[in-house]
Amino acid sequence: MKPDRWKNVLGKKAKLYQEDMEALYKLWPEYKYWLTFGIEEPEKGQISPMTKRVMRS
Repeated sequence: MKPDRWKNVLGKKAKLYQEDMEALYKLWPEYKYWLTFGIEEPEKGQISPMTKRVMRS
């Protein structure tokens, strides 16, 4: 996805579509549950960026 598209979505100038979410899932499959539901399921390998940052420390 193009950077301008993300900028517009984040700035609430454009809607987030299913295709956008699928692109995110491909980039970060380990964040899928967190992106979709706002929850983590570490036992299934589903974490948030914050958890990943803590794991790296």
